[in-house]
Amino acid sequence: MGDQWKRHLSLTATGDADINHAKKDIDAHGGEDGVTWVQGTKDNDGSIRAGGKSQPSIHVIADTVKAGFNVMLKRDLQSENDASSSEMGRYFKNPRAAMEWMTSVVGDQAITTCNDDHCKKAQGSVVGGGLLPWVTSCQADSDNCSDTIRDELGKLVTGNEPVTKANLLKVSADEIVMSPEVIAAIRRMDSSQQIMIIDKLSQEVSLQRVMNKALIARDILGAGAQVPAIAANHPAQAVIGHAIKNLDDDIRSLAFERQIRRQTISSTISETLKFENQQQQDAMRITPVTSSMSLMENGAIQQESTK
Repeated sequence: MGDQWKRHLSLTATGDADINHAKKDIDAHGGEDGVTWVQGTKDNDGSIRAGGKSQPSIHVIADTVKAGFNVMLKRDLQSENDASSSEMGRYFKNPRAAMEWMTSVVGDQAITTCNDDHCKKAQGSVVGGGLLPWVTSCQADSDNCSDTIRDELGKLVTGNEPVTKANLLKVSADEIVMSPEVIAAIRRMDSSQQIMIIDKLSQEVSLQRVMNKALIARDILGAGAQVPAIAANHPAQAVIGHAIKNLDDDIRSLAFERQIRRQTISSTISETLKFENQQQQDAMRITPVTSSMSLMENGAIQQESTK
């Protein structure tokens, strides 16, 4: 209603309408003209409007993500083209992918400003599921979930897949890079030890990937919130602010879990390589020795004991 008053008052100031006509028109068609927004239909004055009669609904989070995605690539806010070789393209192929990912995490609200039955039916909300499902469920993300990474890592260890750079990247993250040495060391372990280490590594890689994706998504949402049409819409800012807070809470929770896991994973990789090196040294000794070594006990790496 406030948006409609602004439009009518601008016409009144130029003599194209009077205040009485404006009030009658707003009372009769309150909300039908929608509001100025970043996605929607073009009005006669060239502005883009949404939420009104015969206009698309306002999807606060999805529309803001699309705008932010395009702002960061310095292109038209309505573009749906792929991100090509940009940094964002590593995580989100195009605005649609970013919109779907973000709304699945923090949810969304579909808002209309008109009051007829069609407008009311278009209203609704989507409940976000947080970040954890993207780690644990391959239905959400078949490439980055822990089960997929576990399968790929298992294939490298068993030799069903060659240890190539491309295959190692499938089981690596920005800060956790698998090397041929790690794969070779895991191969020398017994089957129960292999299962434990592969499981730990796959979960850590998945957590790292989801964390990186969440941080990029947060930047996109923040950039979209600064677009003038969104920045001037206070109710939208409240929804976006709540979504960012929920995402921050989720990121902190996942970061804490990642920190705990990394403390054990760093030790796991280090001790795995130490074990491999010690095995090679023992094989080269001339004097027979009797050694008792237990690499793992209760799921943890143990130091070598030699008699």
